[in-house]
Amino acid sequence: NKIEKLASDITFTTRNTSILREGYPINSFYLYKQLYVDTQTGNAVYEDVNKDGLITVDDKQVIGNAIPTFVGGLTNNLSYKNFSLNVFFYFQQGNDILNMYDYFFVHGGRTSANGYIPRQLERWQKPGDKTDIPRITVFSGNPNENGGPANNYGGIVQSVNSRYLDDGSFIRLKNLSLSYDVPKRIIRPLLISQLKATMSASNVLTFTKYKGTDPEVNAQSNGQNTQGYDWASVPQPKTLLFTLNVGF
Repeated sequence: NKIEKLASDITFTTRNTSILREGYPINSFYLYKQLYVDTQTGNAVYEDVNKDGLITVDDKQVIGNAIPTFVGGLTNNLSYKNFSLNVFFYFQQGNDILNMYDYFFVHGGRTSANGYIPRQLERWQKPGDKTDIPRITVFSGNPNENGGPANNYGGIVQSVNSRYLDDGSFIRLKNLSLSYDVPKRIIRPLLISQLKATMSASNVLTFTKYKGTDPEVNAQSNGQNTQGYDWASVPQPKTLLFTLNVGF
């Protein structure tokens, strides 16, 4: 699914975090790459791609993409006497999700009225702390000017970087149903020919490393055809349904 021919790069979304580039998959992410957080200063250190000693827009690079390597499902139907069990697993592997919820609430810089979430407590707070969340700072200039930290906040931490990119792979028990056909000898006095009771559930279990609420929910950005962004979308609900099928 790589782009075979393109005259020049095309960046899109309001923060230019997605890119179309020859030789890379559609819906690739275009980000600064965070290497680590300095344990002594709490500053995030980013990869200086062009080796000029500065972290600028020229150091953004293609990191991951929103297209899964493969998707699939597995269905099983099991029967024993009057019982029947249906199980459906759905999975996808190899795609990334840009967690914009973390961007707004865990980036460690100024957040205006946004506030923070508990994971912000995992940030660097004192020398020796090992974490991927840099210290909180109100520095707002260019990270290489006015004595600002060369690799920390400014337009870099406040910009979307690789720290917010999560593995979106998952396995989900999508549907589970258990049915019981009441024996005819029991229902015959009721003057009915069939009675079947079914208990079904959806979105029962999800196995994933994704830090957001639901790896299967990722919204398009500003109406553009761009997948792989989680804007704090409401997760798919778990449902439980009981049904009775009666035949006369």
